[in-house]
Amino acid sequence: VTNVDAKIIQTGNEARDALIRQIPNPVRWWQSIELLINEGVNTFIEVGAGKVLTGLIRKISRDVQTFNVESVDDYEQLRAKYQS
Repeated sequence: VTNVDAKIIQTGNEARDALIRQIPNPVRWWQSIELLINEGVNTFIEVGAGKVLTGLIRKISRDVQTFNVESVDDYEQLRAKYQS
């Protein structure tokens, strides 16, 4: 999902185009997350220091799971906990 227009993309060329268009345009974060939720995504993992994006997602919907991963160890622990 591109943040520049909140649309699903399929190819590398579409991703390249979206990244170029994203530079001078506003981010459509709210619309992007709503699109993902409407498409059935119910788990979000924020990678990196801090939990800003996780907090923003929780403001959009309390019905989804959110996790924060700050290190490889965090990722491995999360994966081990939810791996079937």
